[in-house]
Amino acid sequence: MKRFFTLAIAALALCACAAIGLPAPQTPAQTVYTAKSDFIAAVLVADQYKSLPDCAVPDAPVLCANQNVVGNIKLAANAAKATLDSAEAAVRDPAFDGGAVDKAVVAATNAVGAFVTITTQLKVKT
Repeated sequence: MKRFFTLAIAALALCACAAIGLPAPQTPAQTVYTAKSDFIAAVLVADQYKSLPDCAVPDAPVLCANQNVVGNIKLAANAAKATLDSAEAAVRDPAFDGGAVDKAVVAATNAVGAFVTITTQLKVKT
C-alpha cells in the first residue's frame, strides 16, 4: 500500500508541475531543459511502477506491474532519452543552424510527451 501512495504522489507531482502555470520556455535551450525535467519526473514514476510485484505471478496483488507495460515504458524512456541528448547537443553547439535545432527540440519534446503520457496512465490491475 505504501508503494501505491508513493506512485500516486509521484504521478500527482508530475501533473502538478505541468499545471502550475510556469512561464513558457523562451529559447530552444529552455525548452530542452524543461523537457528534461519532465523526463526525470516521469522516470521516477516509471521506476516506482517497475518496482511493484509482477502481475503475472499467481495471486498477484492489485497493485502490480504488468511486464508488457514495463517493456513499453523502457522503449519510451530510451527514445525520450536519445532525443533529449540529441536536442541538448544541438542547442549547445553553435554549429547547428536554427532549423536543425528546432527539429531536434520538437523531436525531444514529442518523445518526452509520449513518455509522460504513458507514465501518467499507469493503472491498478482490475
